[in-house]
Amino acid sequence: TLIAGRSDSGIGNDDDLFSRMLRGCVALGLTPDLDWTLDACTVDFVADAIARAAVCEPRMSRVMHLRNPRPARWTEAVLWMNLRGYEVKLEPYTAWVDHVRRAAHSGHPLQALRGFLLHTPPREDGRYLAELYARPHVRELHAAESDLALARLKVECPRLGARLLERYFDRWIAMGYIEPVARPRTLSPVTSRAHCVVPVESVLQRYFNEPELRVLETTVTEFGGEHSLIGEIAWEADEAGFWV
Repeated sequence: TLIAGRSDSGIGNDDDLFSRMLRGCVALGLTPDLDWTLDACTVDFVADAIARAAVCEPRMSRVMHLRNPRPARWTEAVLWMNLRGYEVKLEPYTAWVDHVRRAAHSGHPLQALRGFLLHTPPREDGRYLAELYARPHVRELHAAESDLALARLKVECPRLGARLLERYFDRWIAMGYIEPVARPRTLSPVTSRAHCVVPVESVLQRYFNEPELRVLETTVTEFGGEHSLIGEIAWEADEAGFWV
C-alpha cells in the first residue's frame, strides 16, 4: 500500500515513490507501460483509521490491513496526466529504463528511485524489480476483516481519481516541482455542471500512440462519477470549465 498526500490539501511526502514517479514521468515525457496497481491510501485516511481502530476496536486482531478497496491502475494516472496537458507517452519498460539511466541524475525526480527502477534481481530471467511489482506477478491483498472493521468505523479511503490527482499536481506546481501547463480553451464554456460531452479522440490518439484511432460515438455522462474512464474525463473537463 502506498501512502499518498492528504485528500483535502494534497500535502504529503514529496520524496516518496508515488510523488517522485509521477513527477519523474512528467519530466521525462515518458512512462513505463506496466500494469501497476496503485493501491494508494491518503495519509489522512490512514491516520484516521489507526486512531479510530485504537479507540473503538480494542478487541480486534493486532494486525489491521489498510488498503484502498478501489485501487487505480497506473495507466489511468498516465491518461489523466495527458488530459491535464502533460504529454507523457507509454514506453516498454526496457526502453523506458534506458531513458532513466541517461536522464535521472542530480536534481531529477527519479534519481532517488534508480536503485529500485534499475535493479534486476537474481534468478528472475533479467526482469527488473519494478516489473515484478506489476500484474500478474503481484497478488491482490484480501483484507475482509479489516474492511468490515473500517466500515463499522465509517472510515472510507477515497479513490485515486481525477480529484486527488488534481490536488497533488496543483501542490507540486505551487511548490515548483513541475511546470504548469496551459489548458486549451477551444470550446465554449459549459452551461451546466451536471453534464458535459468530452472530445477525447485527440487525447486517446496521443495516449495510445495511434494517430488513426477514431471515437465512433460519444454520449453524455453524469458529472462526478468515479467508476469509469469517461466519468473521470468528464470531471476533469468540467472542473476546467471549458468543455461543452
